[in-house]
Amino acid sequence: MNIVGVQVIGLLGKFNYSLNLQNEINIIHAPNGSGKTKFLMLIESIINDNFSRIIDIEFEKLIFQFENELIWRIERKEIKQKDNDKNTNKKEFLFCYEIGYLLETYVFNEDEYHLEPDVAYFEIKISKEFNGDLATVSTIIPELRRVGTKTWAESETGETLELKEILDNYGNYEDLFETSIDYDDFFMTEFIDLSFYLPTKLIETNRLYKAKNSKGFYSNTLAISNYSNKIKGEISSILQIYAQTSQDLDQTFPLRLMDRMAEMNDYNHTFIDILNELATQDLERSYLAELGLLDTNESLGEKLNIDYIKNKKAYNKYSAAVLKLFLEDSREKLSVFTDMKERVKIFLKFVNKKLIDKAMKLDRHEGFIIYFKDNEKKKLDKVYQLSSGEQHTIVLLFDLLFQSPKNSLVLIDEPELSLHAAWQMDFLQELREISNITGQKYIVATHSPQIVNDSWELLQELNLPDDGWVENEW
Repeated sequence: MNIVGVQVIGLLGKFNYSLNLQNEINIIHAPNGSGKTKFLMLIESIINDNFSRIIDIEFEKLIFQFENELIWRIERKEIKQKDNDKNTNKKEFLFCYEIGYLLETYVFNEDEYHLEPDVAYFEIKISKEFNGDLATVSTIIPELRRVGTKTWAESETGETLELKEILDNYGNYEDLFETSIDYDDFFMTEFIDLSFYLPTKLIETNRLYKAKNSKGFYSNTLAISNYSNKIKGEISSILQIYAQTSQDLDQTFPLRLMDRMAEMNDYNHTFIDILNELATQDLERSYLAELGLLDTNESLGEKLNIDYIKNKKAYNKYSAAVLKLFLEDSREKLSVFTDMKERVKIFLKFVNKKLIDKAMKLDRHEGFIIYFKDNEKKKLDKVYQLSSGEQHTIVLLFDLLFQSPKNSLVLIDEPELSLHAAWQMDFLQELREISNITGQKYIVATHSPQIVNDSWELLQELNLPDDGWVENEW
């Protein structure tokens, strides 16, 4: 499902934006404080049903348009609480969804649009309330210091907050706040299916640390260490598939060989053909070993003792049938690496282009190995010893190639963080190459002219007139 436009009304209570998403790469630019990060968060949260985050983002309406003129329209309405003073520890909103097809051009002005009569309409009620222990608030949220029975002070600003304000500002801490969702079966059967067809990934600015929840306490782990472990898992998984494929083919090899022998109509391959295919597969195995995806680059020619066949002049229609079937199986075994190989190849290409005196290779046991170009035996003890800029570029590339699904919508917030200007200028070309193998579409929010480089035609400015209004461009 290809998204071609998105519009928001009342973002943060004052901003209205319209984005044309016809391009593969779409760049947005706006001043600080204009809500572009919240805009990206809102898009990701709505599509991925991240209800805990949706309830914390203020907006009135959000509209998606797809290339087949399918429209999703979501409206947010606050449900007033009976006790509405500042100590109320619960907030509740009704989200109204409409899904339908356009009958005529949409007009970005309140309700002036037309959908088919059988438009689907349903509602979701989302509530979030305090459900923790008052004594643990400061432990779970280190930025807060308890100064009263139900009041806390922010360490940075000194501002005093009560539970309702903590709910508004720190509602993402799941150990303190519980999110409840009430919806009907139609939502599960229809809307969830739409989300499945548009997987969406948000790459946020805080990329170097990944928050994790352990027994009620939040801590941060370095993303590069986490991803080094993840690549070990990725390689182990693909090797398991390779081993299972090999076992399945090897078990059936005798029967399939007898079937081929019985037909004896597939032996018109010369010995040169066999040698060429052996050489091609040996190169492939060697390359996979170089990428860290295979433990060995053992030659198939040596394994088959091909020199013996050649010297003994044992090549005939029977040996041809055996060798041909063996090589077909070998090719099928190697095919399990195709997707992973392309992603690893481009990942290492871009990473090693940026590392000046160092280089990276992958290992199924160690993950990321960083060594020095002038002495390959000299390695960094820990990957987190890389500079902030080096970590940022590795983490961002890993997010794009290994953490974002194929054919997904990827939202990237400020890719320029900690990157040298020359690295920033390479970014869009790298995105294009990544998109060639992943089929991804991108929305990139940036302040950097170096990121835009010479692709100004891709830039859309979120202009801020006095009334916050942006005219529809669809």
